[in-house]
Amino acid sequence: GEMPDLGKLPSKYDSADFQIIGIPLDTLSSDGSVSQSQVQTARSLAEQTGAGYTHLLPTADLLSAGLSGVSSVPTTMFFDENGNQVGETYVGSRSSEDWQSIIDGLLAAKGA
Repeated sequence: GEMPDLGKLPSKYDSADFQIIGIPLDTLSSDGSVSQSQVQTARSLAEQTGAGYTHLLPTADLLSAGLSGVSSVPTTMFFDENGNQVGETYVGSRSSEDWQSIIDGLLAAKGA
């Protein structure tokens, strides 16, 4: 439900300061392999909702970097240019205005 709102956010920020990357964890099968039918579903949902930001398929590296602990969708995390998480982990959807407030606060704390 929040994908359309997230799709609008990148245009409000300089791409040097902020980018959205989606990782659809539900593209993994129970054995950990990527399900091509679920990839197609995720691709179709991104197109339907206007979520034109970059989407990455989950990999073993991403899962070992902390995504394996994600138990609810959507879960949102923010990272700096060095790959360090900034701020908290957000579980559940938010409105565009709420995300913008959170992002503005993180950027202000960074000094962007």
